[in-house]
Amino acid sequence: MLRAELPDHVGVSVFCPGWVATSIWRSSERRPEHLGGPQEANPTAGRISEENAMSADEAAAMVLQQIREDRFYLLTHPHVIEYARTRWEDIEAAFAEQAPRYEGDDRYDVTKAIARIRAQRGG
Repeated sequence: MLRAELPDHVGVSVFCPGWVATSIWRSSERRPEHLGGPQEANPTAGRISEENAMSADEAAAMVLQQIREDRFYLLTHPHVIEYARTRWEDIEAAFAEQAPRYEGDDRYDVTKAIARIRAQRGG
């Protein structure tokens, strides 16, 4: 909804990468104390990442091109669609259980509310 709420000259995108060779596998070394404190990273994860992941430069080039094209979703790895499909199925099931559609529920739809406000303001 952020994209709909911001002025047209402000871009918003969602980065959905696959496996990119970064040092994120070492993030446990910087874990704050209130989250359990630092822990030693698994060096095997780094070796596997370096040998098998897309380079950060390659991913960055893809993402920059997609930003130039004003893409909302910034994607790097085709196979990630399977993870996205599974996640969507989980989200859809959660909506069916926790927030099923009902008559009149669209009165809380942010996009429609923004349109109503803009119409009331004359533009």
